Amino acid sequence: MRLNEIAEQYADKMQFVCVYIREAHPGDGDQVGRNLQDKVFYDQPTSSDERAEVAAACMLRYNFSFLMLLDDMTDQAEGLYRAWPERLYIVSADGRIAYKGGMGPWDFGVDPWLEAIRAELGDSSSNENHQTNSQDKKSAGEILQTMSNRLVAERCEDRRLTVGFVSEGSYETCALEIDNGTCTLQSKRPEDCDVSIKFHRDFLEAWAAGGTGFEDAIDLGQVAVEGDRGIVTEFFSKFEPPRGNSTP
Repeated sequence: MRLNEIAEQYADKMQFVCVYIREAHPGDGDQVGRNLQDKVFYDQPTSSDERAEVAAACMLRYNFSFLMLLDDMTDQAEGLYRAWPERLYIVSADGRIAYKGGMGPWDFGVDPWLEAIRAELGDSSSNENHQTNSQDKKSAGEILQTMSNRLVAERCEDRRLTVGFVSEGSYETCALEIDNGTCTLQSKRPEDCDVSIKFHRDFLEAWAAGGTGFEDAIDLGQVAVEGDRGIVTEFFSKFEPPRGNSTP
């Protein structure tokens, strides 16, 4: 897990702590496909002991190398840090909030947090290497723009749809807009898009190489949707699937 790798890399320079707060997707609440696939079934804890039990299971599952703390049952830490369902912070040695990441799931990003860690520690060489490696990669928008070549214009006459895309970790956002038979890339995800899709960068690269399609990945819990799933289905129905894949 990437958080673990980062914590191990900088363990001698910074203390890493995870605070387990209110369960985001409990079995007796808003369950998601990814949890069902991974067989993660926990009801919302109603006591500190129950919360500790779920936190311990999380630590064992992901083999965290850093300390896990528990929020109290009044959700004090969650309220102070506005952390639900997930958020990354850096607190400096003098108690200052040096970095406050976006709220998950849509604005959760590991790469900006890592860059902030390097800046806080003055690790400029690592940051330069990271920037060099990033320059070698195509952006999420460049990869997704290849879909425009597969748009079937007759399927979307007199129809306008805007789908936002969020790449978890790298925190890249963009959007594809279908408007009267054409497909245009927008470099940033607009606030008023019809629906948004969130995925990890690794999924996007595998998809571009002919891997699992977006709709199949949604069913598997590998890709998350914010908004009407029906709009996602309609959007992808406007494109021919890539060669070797049954769905876009």
